[in-house]
Amino acid sequence: MKILFRVFLGTVIGIVIISTLLFLTFPKFIFADKLLERKGFFLITKGVKEYPFSIILEKGEIYGKNGRLIYFDKAVVTFSLKGLSLKIFCRGKSLEAYAGYFGKVELKFNGFSCLERVKLLKGKLTLGEGIFGRLEIEGLNFRKVPLDKLSLDFKGRTFLGKISYMGFELQGSGIVEMNRKDLMDSKVDGELSSKAIKVKAQGTLRKLRITVR
Repeated sequence: MKILFRVFLGTVIGIVIISTLLFLTFPKFIFADKLLERKGFFLITKGVKEYPFSIILEKGEIYGKNGRLIYFDKAVVTFSLKGLSLKIFCRGKSLEAYAGYFGKVELKFNGFSCLERVKLLKGKLTLGEGIFGRLEIEGLNFRKVPLDKLSLDFKGRTFLGKISYMGFELQGSGIVEMNRKDLMDSKVDGELSSKAIKVKAQGTLRKLRITVR
């Protein structure tokens, strides 16, 4: 029995050591790049530095099927026992994301302004059993619909919203069904209105339809 136990223990230790070595030496950037491609995104960067538990990207851009989505001066991806973290820096501001191994996701937008069709992004969101937090967007131009300012307060599967559009102030609410496997396939159904105008959003984040009446 002692011999069997020693063999079992030695096998487990060997697997742990080999797995650790594979993780430390595995080309993590290539894996991340391929993962983005599978989701329909393409990354271009001027420099990559890989360390045992992190990746640093210098001067990069991320493109979707319809063009550039985001550009940055520096991005840092860090792996830890708790989860994966991402920090993107641009023009002295930052965007931070944290994904735990048990499903929790946190997003922080610290006045980030390096997104296409968006002038400024502020707020903090927590994704778990629904979406919680507040998001403020300034200068959003979505499919030829220019919004001066959009504020959203998420409360799980519902949200309250305010819009500044062409001098009008609109308020309303809606429902969001989050798709954890692919956030871009999350469904949105909401309506914001004033006495003179109404804005309705329906569909997925990937194919969102906005109508103005």
